[in-house]
Amino acid sequence: MNMNRYLYFILVTCPTGYNRSASGSCVNTRIDINNCGSIGYICPSNYTGSPCETAIIQTPCQVNPCINSGTCQITGTNSYICLCSPYYVGTHCEFINPCLVISAPASCQPVLTATGNYTCQCTTNPVKILFFSI
Repeated sequence: MNMNRYLYFILVTCPTGYNRSASGSCVNTRIDINNCGSIGYICPSNYTGSPCETAIIQTPCQVNPCINSGTCQITGTNSYICLCSPYYVGTHCEFINPCLVISAPASCQPVLTATGNYTCQCTTNPVKILFFSI
């Protein structure tokens, strides 16, 4: 008896970001590093959960923008300020405080000028010494 056998394949396209694994299932290759569709995902740093479907929301302070022992404080969704130790000034605490360099009284404060220099400005006995440029 002669029987013809036919195999029919249905080609299903995987969604964007997914590839077909050896088992035939669509696998999110961002999260399944072995591309095998098995359990045991290693998530990229911005995803968590099983199977890595939950995005981790990162804040600006997670990259530690403040240096010289400065502390990062979030001020908005994508904004922050660095709280510097008394010895440093600047957006990221990157400059030495000019008031400490000249041993100015406590009433003096470092001030960033329009020209990008830090000065030590005092309410009494003004002292203006240019030390650092940005």
